[in-house]
Amino acid sequence: QEYNLDVGGYECSLYNLIPNTKYYYRLNLKLSDGTKTGTMGEFETVKSPRILNVEGAVNARDIGGYETFDGKKIKYGLLYRGSEIDGKVESDFCLTDKGKTQMLDVLKVKYDMDLRAKAETKDAPTPLGADVEHKYYGASAYSNFLKSDHNAKTRELFSALADKDNYPIYVHCTYGRDRTGTLMYLVEALLGVDDETLYKEYALSAFTDKYLETEKFETFVSEIDSMRGFSTKQKVENWLLSIGVSQSEINNIREILLED
Repeated sequence: QEYNLDVGGYECSLYNLIPNTKYYYRLNLKLSDGTKTGTMGEFETVKSPRILNVEGAVNARDIGGYETFDGKKIKYGLLYRGSEIDGKVESDFCLTDKGKTQMLDVLKVKYDMDLRAKAETKDAPTPLGADVEHKYYGASAYSNFLKSDHNAKTRELFSALADKDNYPIYVHCTYGRDRTGTLMYLVEALLGVDDETLYKEYALSAFTDKYLETEKFETFVSEIDSMRGFSTKQKVENWLLSIGVSQSEINNIREILLED
């Protein structure tokens, strides 16, 4: 990924870089006496979750980089999660012009997967513009996500996640914590992320929002654990198949999101 910066001072900041990745740079400098010089170099980013800097969004991050217990890794730059971006529930969670540019030009978002209900926002259009598909799902969180009356919505969500043409996708509810955390837990489990990492990834929301529903999350995880299967990955897959998500959709999600 290439970044072109016009720096007027003595320093600049780069955001949204891929963790654990080597970057090369070239600086072209114009000195006060009018002469020009330059330098080149390299640096490597630390291995950490990819926390995103998007002006106007909160609790935004890339689920890429997590390793699975069978030795694969989730790809970066395909599935993002975070808060609402239109300010319809929380006025502070509203993209600025810069934030919109970051979403469209840096993160390349093509699909606004909105887990809120239309009634929460009065059917507001996505601030990302008409070229980005926006769909409301009215999804539930935690144990309510597993109830039979939610199955049709679950099938819709996983059908959208199985379509490679939808990516990159920005998944959000209001705070990017409960409904988003539930769906991302299921997706990451389906990909083969281990239980300890699944919990840590959910808990990352505490850095921007102290109101984690930890008890509800643990109850939800216990319900998953009681399902048929030898691992969380297998249990989630078996449950999805039992409610009508197809094996081909599950295979597509893994093919899209996992490195070879």
